[in-house]
Amino acid sequence: MQIDLPIASLVECVDREAKFRSTTYPRWISAGKLTVAAAEKERLRLAAVLRRLIQSEAVARIMPALFDKAGYDSGGALLLMEEAHEAVEVLLPKCPEWLA
Repeated sequence: MQIDLPIASLVECVDREAKFRSTTYPRWISAGKLTVAAAEKERLRLAAVLRRLIQSEAVARIMPALFDKAGYDSGGALLLMEEAHEAVEVLLPKCPEWLA
């Protein structure tokens, strides 16, 4: 199942999850369900996901303008990004069943 959502929607989702974790993790740490190190590792992972989403959106917006400025068809930039996206999907692990 392929879900194609706007980057802004995904950023909002990651931001909500980060806020949820910022209130939940301290309780879990106090209860012994999570270590401080594990919580920090997860916080850094979530921050990396957010950064990657924002970078992806920036590239999608900037590439066509760069192609235009260089005298190339901006549609070519969109095709290259689409092909790169498809190539990367092959390298990604399969989507977990609970998410599909």
